[in-house]
Amino acid sequence: MALRVTCILGLLAGAACDVYLHNPKGSNNKLFETSNAVRNNQRLFNSQNNNRGGYQIGDNCEPACRRAAGNDNYDDSLKGAGEGQLAYYEGTVLDIEYTVQHGCGGDNVNCQIVLQYACGEDIRDGRTHDKTPVKSANEDNYYFAMHEPYDNVDKCYKRQRNKGLYTADQNLRGDKGAMATRQNRQGSRRGWECQEERDYYPYWHPSIWRDIAVLTDRPDMCPFYQQNSENVEGRGECVTPDLWSLKYSSLPNNKAACFKADYTWVERDPHNIPPPYCGRPEFSRDNHLGNTVGGLPATYKWTIPHNLTGSCVLRIRYNISTYDHSPTGDWDLDYKKNKADEAYMKNDVVRDLIGFADIKMYEDIGDELLVKNAVVKMATNTNQVGRTFQDRTHTFKTLKRPEGLEKAEIHNLNVRGRRGNIVNVYPSVEYDFVPTHLKVAKGDYVHMQWTDSDAASANNAGNGLAGTGRSNVVMLHNSTLGSNIPQLFKQSSKDGGIFSKEDGSPDRELIAFFSMLAQERCEYDAKKINLKDENNVRNCATLNRASGTINGGLVKMNRAGKHAYMSTRNNDFSNRSQKGLIEVVAELILSPSETGKENKVSEARTAAVLGTLSGLTLLLIVYFVTGTYARANPHKSWTQHPIVKKLHKVPAMPVLTPSGCVLVTFKQDTVTEENFDKKKFAHDVADVLGVEAASVEVLSLDADKVQFCAGGENEVREKALLFKNTGVLPMGSRGWDIIAVSVLQQEDIPPESEQAVNRKWRWIKLLVGAQLLLFFLGVITNRSVYVRHGNMWLPLAKGAGVTLNFLLVILPIPTLKVLLGSLRGTPASNFIDLDAAFGFHKLVANCVFGLALMHITAHILDMEWFKNRHCSKPYCNDSVCECTPGHWGMSYGQQLRLISGWTGLIVTVLFAIIYFNAFSFRRKAGNTQSCPFLVTNKYSGFDRFWYTHHLWIPTYLFMLLHAPKFYCWVAVPLLLFALEKAIAYWRLSQPASIESATLVSKDVVQLTVRKVGFRHTSGQYVKLLIPELSQFVAHPFTVSSAPQKDVFSVHIKAGREMDWTVQMKEALFPGGSYSYPSKTVFTSSQPPPLHVAVDGPFVTASQEYINYDTAVLVGAGIGVTPFASILKSVLEGEGRLQPAKTYFYWLVGEEEQFSWFADIMNDVKTTSDKVEIHTHLTGAFDLETYTERLKTDDVPWSVQKTGRPNWKKIFPKIVATHTPSEPSVTHRIGVFYCGPPELGITLSSMCEKASTQGVRFTFNREVF
Repeated sequence: MALRVTCILGLLAGAACDVYLHNPKGSNNKLFETSNAVRNNQRLFNSQNNNRGGYQIGDNCEPACRRAAGNDNYDDSLKGAGEGQLAYYEGTVLDIEYTVQHGCGGDNVNCQIVLQYACGEDIRDGRTHDKTPVKSANEDNYYFAMHEPYDNVDKCYKRQRNKGLYTADQNLRGDKGAMATRQNRQGSRRGWECQEERDYYPYWHPSIWRDIAVLTDRPDMCPFYQQNSENVEGRGECVTPDLWSLKYSSLPNNKAACFKADYTWVERDPHNIPPPYCGRPEFSRDNHLGNTVGGLPATYKWTIPHNLTGSCVLRIRYNISTYDHSPTGDWDLDYKKNKADEAYMKNDVVRDLIGFADIKMYEDIGDELLVKNAVVKMATNTNQVGRTFQDRTHTFKTLKRPEGLEKAEIHNLNVRGRRGNIVNVYPSVEYDFVPTHLKVAKGDYVHMQWTDSDAASANNAGNGLAGTGRSNVVMLHNSTLGSNIPQLFKQSSKDGGIFSKEDGSPDRELIAFFSMLAQERCEYDAKKINLKDENNVRNCATLNRASGTINGGLVKMNRAGKHAYMSTRNNDFSNRSQKGLIEVVAELILSPSETGKENKVSEARTAAVLGTLSGLTLLLIVYFVTGTYARANPHKSWTQHPIVKKLHKVPAMPVLTPSGCVLVTFKQDTVTEENFDKKKFAHDVADVLGVEAASVEVLSLDADKVQFCAGGENEVREKALLFKNTGVLPMGSRGWDIIAVSVLQQEDIPPESEQAVNRKWRWIKLLVGAQLLLFFLGVITNRSVYVRHGNMWLPLAKGAGVTLNFLLVILPIPTLKVLLGSLRGTPASNFIDLDAAFGFHKLVANCVFGLALMHITAHILDMEWFKNRHCSKPYCNDSVCECTPGHWGMSYGQQLRLISGWTGLIVTVLFAIIYFNAFSFRRKAGNTQSCPFLVTNKYSGFDRFWYTHHLWIPTYLFMLLHAPKFYCWVAVPLLLFALEKAIAYWRLSQPASIESATLVSKDVVQLTVRKVGFRHTSGQYVKLLIPELSQFVAHPFTVSSAPQKDVFSVHIKAGREMDWTVQMKEALFPGGSYSYPSKTVFTSSQPPPLHVAVDGPFVTASQEYINYDTAVLVGAGIGVTPFASILKSVLEGEGRLQPAKTYFYWLVGEEEQFSWFADIMNDVKTTSDKVEIHTHLTGAFDLETYTERLKTDDVPWSVQKTGRPNWKKIFPKIVATHTPSEPSVTHRIGVFYCGPPELGITLSSMCEKASTQGVRFTFNREVF
């Protein structure tokens, strides 16, 4: 890859454009100077700053590193001289304060600021002002300062410079290697660093510097800076064993040239830390060197990384340019503009005029004298075009957090500035606390430490011993910074401010330490010492016996309130101010503007985004809840609104026929919904039958028949039957073949009672309430991220994550059939709606989908947020508390390399496959429907649903990796699930066989199965596994036979739209040309073609019929199967506990349904008054044929009716029959239903309404 310029170039006028670090204090190459100017500005690094900038190294002498009062009497040989090294706790936030002379962040200049750090055992400040000689022996000579290893400097000399860089018209020396740059054309060594690496960023060869932040006026360049940072991208270099013997500028600087020279090209690893923060710098004006807008210093909040070793140093580099140099805005100006006639800027006086000196302009202006008198010279030096400035701190160390405080909030409080007034110290600053205003939570800790020098010029203004700098902390008498009166010690007996114990009382030891700084051998007697003599070394009133370096340790903030404090030595009112304010709140919730100016997210914007996301979450919950209710209550008028029906796929409202309606069914094969005119049809029917057209209603239009209803029961029925005898109803230009004529009674579906609604919504309310509670608990426990950054996305993601943990715990519980079955008949069943388990399971799954969407979205927005901000607060987990990879400022590719990243993606994909293949239209789809998510059509319908649903196993396993604490939530449900599966496996392993198979109708198969030891009660169901059809999937079927030893029967519908059951029918009855009923008995000589395994029986609501005084059984269509078994048990259960009376209502919609189960009902033959059987023909039936069928089959139904049952009449009749004579007695009636959910709603409501003081109805619904 071709090397290119990566530092935006610029134009600088004659004055220097300095950059200075103020906290931690930047050295600007200073060490022990007793003057305001640096002694050797090339001692350690090339700053190009004003020599008066920077701060001397801190001292730790007791009392001071000076021999006596007076000028130039600093003694660097004393113990503690130059040893004022500060140490910061890892994971804490350090305010990096700086100033730039030429401004930044505005239209007047294009600037870049790069913050970096380096740590190592050999990094040191040194003990001499001399420049470190370039000799390998000096690498271990601690007399000389060193930040970078000797190899870096040696390789820089011997490596060829990058000749692809823009050098303007500067003539660079070719024998100095990478030391020669446009800013240093002679290749002179300035300090102990590589000049090329200093001038350009990001550098293309390995370095020790780790990136913290890039603040640039070109934020569009941030992806480039972050992706090419050595934090995440390794560097290559050319190496050779005899490097020491190479001449300068002889080592190739690229891979191709390295190979050509027969050297070795080595790719070095990146630092493997997160990429730097990249964003716009704070605005500061040029030629100012002061604070930013609002009067605050330019600050970057840096989180101290963990596990740093040795001493560390911070580096800031400041590059400026103007847009003159690159009018098109190009940032990659390169060597192509180095030619004399193409260079933008030159030192040539004539060529650098405003424009009148151009030869062509003589002709245009025509006045040679005017042009000669208009020469203007620009103050330009091209070695300063695109100039880079630098400052570095003195060394510091990092500390492990104290035991027990690994996750505590620790804040840093330091002191910036040096002794002197603004004239003495400029361009450094006077004393102040950093940060001046600190906001913390009660219980947080503040690490108070600072260092100062004893080598200040004795002539500098200030208080106390000349040449020394000291700061203390004394509470002010009120909470405002406008005060200058200290709090008296006796007053501290009431209020210790920030120096308070946990009970709120003053901590006198802390008060004494921070005010007097542990001075010893003091003299306060005015007779022995003149307290006004500030240069008396025994004058402790001016802190003359205190050390320059103070480490006050961790101070716990125990007292809430605003606490103002000052330094009594330096707070010289009207001359200089050194005061600070610590605000201690009960719970720290900072506005975004208080979290650091780098996070300038307005409160309004934050609130708007937070409100929007919360609103979307609420809408999702409302959507799922209302959808669940609407689908269960299609008769409600609002659920039939077109928008509601489309959003929630609400089924059509059940058709209610008018009173006395005559239902006529025609055979047809030509009409469709497109060409069928209902209005004309109604008029034709009305003319033939002699009724009003308004009373004719078309109920259905299918591919083979049309049903309509006409009012006027007797007259219309006689006419319809008359036409039926001829077989044709003449209407219009064609005749219609009549299939059936019947009279239907009206069925009023009453509105759902308030009690039924409350019972149904009880669990929904509990679920939603639990989710909201956990969500907000998750947000609150992670609020510190918002507190420190003003970033709400991570707390929202964590809140959603905590809620997902809860939902994934309860998600599998409704599927535990053995567990739920064991609860039936217990007190728990009075509180838990066991019949609604699957509905609850689906509701939880919908909530998981919504919360997962929110969790993912919030994490993505969190990553986007931090891509444009630095990490001002660490992310804490069990062992690390820092800007860890994957949480701040990383690309999506880097995120996916993390365990939490790739496992989250896998969990999302797996859950999506499970979720979208669980919809009913997917579950019931046949073999012809395509399957999404790469699930092949080999597994369609229920098989596809079963296999994809079992992806929950890898989903939960990956969740354990994705969320390490997930096991705490899911351990118990998984153990229960494992127990359930163990029971199922044991049951399926018991031998079973198909004893006989009967094709009772075209699409219904009766299987008789033998399994040794099998026992069941009426109403239960089993799961059948037939390995020839599906190796793992077991299907549920109700046991239709009465309880007997080792044998049971099931009736299985095998319609053409089904998959597994059709395959079973074709295997048992090959050829497909059987008449029915057709029975095959299997023996040892004629074994069944299919094997079978049985899981069950399973408990259902129906088997609880024995617990009631009276049972009302309602079966619709195939829902008759569990009740056939119950009826047999009731009639044959002499001597056993059975209801005194059983009512059975069978709703038959088709003649074929009737023929299926007529054989089953034929087994129920009795004249006993214990059972009443009511058959209601709700579809198109031939009454005469039906009557004949009853006589032929001799079915003992006592009552046969057409139309739906009138429950408003039936329930009161049952109440009247079974009301006890004694008021204190309650007759319990159990209503059991198996069929479509719409009728279940009606029956549930009627049970509520019909219950009286003496008769209590309880509704039970059959659910597999």
